Amino acid sequence: MIEPIIAALTIVAFVAGFLLVVVSWSQDAILEKYYRESVITTLEEPGYLPEPIGKVSEKIIIDSGNRFSPLRTYLLKKWAQIKGERVPPVILVFGLFSDEEKKAFLIQQAFVSIVDLSLIDLDFSESMIHYLAYQYSFRSDKIEEKVCSILRRGFENCKYRKQLLNLDSIEFSSKVVLNPPPLRKPVLTNLVLPMIREKEKEVLDGDLTLGQIEQWKSFFMTLIEALSSERCAVLFIGYRMPEEYFLMYEENFGRFDFFIFGARGKFVPYVQLICKQIEGDFLEKWNRKYERWEISGVWEFKDEELEDAKWIVFQKKELIEDRI
Repeated sequence: MIEPIIAALTIVAFVAGFLLVVVSWSQDAILEKYYRESVITTLEEPGYLPEPIGKVSEKIIIDSGNRFSPLRTYLLKKWAQIKGERVPPVILVFGLFSDEEKKAFLIQQAFVSIVDLSLIDLDFSESMIHYLAYQYSFRSDKIEEKVCSILRRGFENCKYRKQLLNLDSIEFSSKVVLNPPPLRKPVLTNLVLPMIREKEKEVLDGDLTLGQIEQWKSFFMTLIEALSSERCAVLFIGYRMPEEYFLMYEENFGRFDFFIFGARGKFVPYVQLICKQIEGDFLEKWNRKYERWEISGVWEFKDEELEDAKWIVFQKKELIEDRI
């Protein structure tokens, strides 16, 4: 009589365990589907951000940290290898959090590869992840209100909240760009991120030493502070005569501690010529106490033609010494 009872309990335990695995795996699969359909589709829209250093993963594997997750993760990785696909990254999402908190976390993860840069402080990198996720949530009609609220609270607690709001404001950017182009864009995506992204490529190629990396990090963080506090002027070189750019520079010299001259496409050669002419004036007005920085690369936005780009920055020497 005891044997049938044991057999029945074994079957029940097996079925219960199987159902537990199915439920656990299905919850992870739901989050993976949410990531694909609610996050990636919006990020693929043209013009949202300059091309990131790292590619945003279109697929992910959720590991909820339970005892069945390792087996599921192993099977999904093997299946990707069998199909000849790139193995998706594994993202650990703890089961103690609410569903809304898990979704907010996944949205943030989509931006990690974009701002995982060696040339900015970790606090600024984390602030940007929070900001981009928060901004994204209000662009998309697929994000629930509770998820948006969680992302908003995360950004409100960020160290560089004020700086990011300024740099990503078109109205604020117009105060530091002395000749705003017809299609106005905020300096965060139109200047700061492209400059950092192009210099970051030298880090990835191993062309910068550790000392140079720290030097460029100090430069970019000082530049970000100067831009966000209106102590940096920007001039985009284009169709105007060189004398016009020199006049704009002269009229605004006393207001700023930084000057950035940028150009792309066919105007790249002209930025060198104009800066060579202006540099003599910096020698006189700043008593030779300045540093010149150059960054070359490409203009890489999804909705615009790929072009060469160059930025030349003049920085007061006292700012460099204060930073060190």
